[in-house]
Amino acid sequence: LLQLANSFINFVFTIPGMIFVDKFGRRPLLLYGAIAQSLFTIGFASTWGPVVWSYQAEIFPLRFRAKGVGISTMSNWAWNAVIAFAWPKIFAKVDHAPSAYRIFSAVCDLAAVWTYFAIPETKGKSLEEKEGRFSYT
Repeated sequence: LLQLANSFINFVFTIPGMIFVDKFGRRPLLLYGAIAQSLFTIGFASTWGPVVWSYQAEIFPLRFRAKGVGISTMSNWAWNAVIAFAWPKIFAKVDHAPSAYRIFSAVCDLAAVWTYFAIPETKGKSLEEKEGRFSYT
């Protein structure tokens, strides 16, 4: 029942994330999400959940875009699988909820720092501007 409630919240709050991506920009949503998701599913569902999919499609030059998005998607799902298998073991070993969620929160804090220093905003930029920013020839 809790998983159903969590999935419902995730679904509902993905919609604002898809709407806000062009209104507020990718970087601010990712930064906010890294901070907010250490506390709430809503933080993930409305920011990192939908935004990473649009961001990954924008950062690759056109000639590499299909392969880049494919590899990014594969990597995302592979790491999701690793986390899904590892989390129960970690949760059991680190005194259950308090310590396990501190670890999760610390990872989210690192994501916020990484987003602040390494993720440029792409909102309102043309594909040519994005390609110039992310192109490594």
